[in-house]
Amino acid sequence: MDDWKQLSAYAEHGDEEAFASLVTRHIGLVYGAAYRKLENRSAAEEVAQSVFILLAKKSGSLRQTGSLAGWLYASACRQAIDLYRNESARKR
Repeated sequence: MDDWKQLSAYAEHGDEEAFASLVTRHIGLVYGAAYRKLENRSAAEEVAQSVFILLAKKSGSLRQTGSLAGWLYASACRQAIDLYRNESARKR
């Protein structure tokens, strides 16, 4: 089953196994993107978790165009940058 079909199965039927399969398949991509931006393991884990929470929340409303992996990568980069900015502002 492809990524979009699995996401649809989760959104429409609450198929936890389909969502878990997506997480398993893409966790390395998401964590890696966040780690490259932040160079901090715990921060990258936090970003990865928040990206998959966001995916679960938006599962029913995402347009099924392009690659889900691309969406996950872009989301991880955006959230990592936001986390970095918030931490920098907090430190100041």
